[in-house]
Parts: sequence; C-alpha cells; structure tokens
Amino acid sequence: IRDQDSGTFVILTSKKADYNIGLFYKEVELVTNKIVSAFGVDLQNLSNFTAEDKEQIAKSTWQGRVWGVYQTLIALEINQGTNKLSISIGPFRFSEQPETL
Repeated sequence: IRDQDSGTFVILTSKKADYNIGLFYKEVELVTNKIVSAFGVDLQNLSNFTAEDKEQIAKSTWQGRVWGVYQTLIALEINQGTNKLSISIGPFRFSEQPETL
C-alpha cells in the first residue's frame, strides 16, 4: 500500500482454502510467538501470547501488538472488517521515488 502522506506499507494476511473458517486462537498464538522469537518483546514490553490475549480476542478488545525494528513498525492485528489476522510493516519512507518493476 502506498500512501502519499504516510509512506509505503506491506500488509500480510493469510489466505485460507475455506473462507468460512474464522480466526483461530492458535493461529494468533503461533504468529505472535514467532514474531517475539524474531524481534523480542513488543513496544509495550509484552512477550509470548498469553491467556489474557485469548480473553481479549474473545471480547473483541485485543489491541494487537506492535514492534519497532530499525525505525520501522511491525503491527500484528485483527482486521475488524474481515476478522483476518494481518501483519502490517511500515511505513517505509523513501527519499526518492523507488523504481517500479
């Protein structure tokens, strides 16, 4: 996604073969723990997925997680419209317009 004001973002979501399958707590747990193992605790000093995360997801109050890596934000969140787990990386800000492929 390229936003003229904010910069460029990469958004990652899963694509399931059966679109009726909803969000699984295990999916959120595995992705959260994998990001924690790669980048460490998030910006709120939270580590691996916990029962509190599961409870917040069930109540639709989970705010996701955000990490700061080399001045780039990595956000793990549940999209409220699609109910899909997504990872947002960015913004990437380029001093010059990158070449298009």
